[in-house]
Amino acid sequence: MAITEHAQPPHERQAAILERIATNAPLQKTLDELVRYVEDQLPGASGSLLLIEPDGRRLRYAAGYRLPAAHNTQLGSIEIGASAGSCGTAAFRRTPVFVTDIASDPLWADYRELAQAHDLHACWSTPILSRRRLDHGGVLGTLAVYFQAPRAPEPAHRDLLAHVEHLACIALEADYAARELRESDTRLRMFVDHATDGFFVHDGMTGAVVG
Repeated sequence: MAITEHAQPPHERQAAILERIATNAPLQKTLDELVRYVEDQLPGASGSLLLIEPDGRRLRYAAGYRLPAAHNTQLGSIEIGASAGSCGTAAFRRTPVFVTDIASDPLWADYRELAQAHDLHACWSTPILSRRRLDHGGVLGTLAVYFQAPRAPEPAHRDLLAHVEHLACIALEADYAARELRESDTRLRMFVDHATDGFFVHDGMTGAVVG
């Protein structure tokens, strides 16, 4: 897998992405960098990252600057199902789906016309699966790459998508954890601000009063 001429070496790109995650940098830029990283490792590919909707039934576009803007707009969101293109099916099955020829694959029956209108002819997708969250079957979203000609993945390509899926999972789980912490802190502050009685904080392990 060649690297584009002006790209950083893969290990430097990965280190930069992990640093963004560790420092709670804005999630959107991190997701954009993950998609660009995949594209740089797969010349000719257009990456896409979708996130699961709160109801757990659909996926919405989150990142993928090389895909035609009109495609992303027309696509809107994808319903998760047993025959919902590469991404919707990958989220449904909770396993990677490699469609090598959109023109003939039955999984793309409902989306074939849209894909071909934008010269997209192959799509490999892997679900982004949480290692700690149980809601929606652990599905956080999907990572996919599109090609302008039919194409089958090689073992190295599968490994690449699996690796970047893991990085995406780390980024999303870190963002969820940070948001949950902020929300918990906000609820605690509201409780303290509106409390009318005195209260104590105990250490759950020792029972000692700590505040």
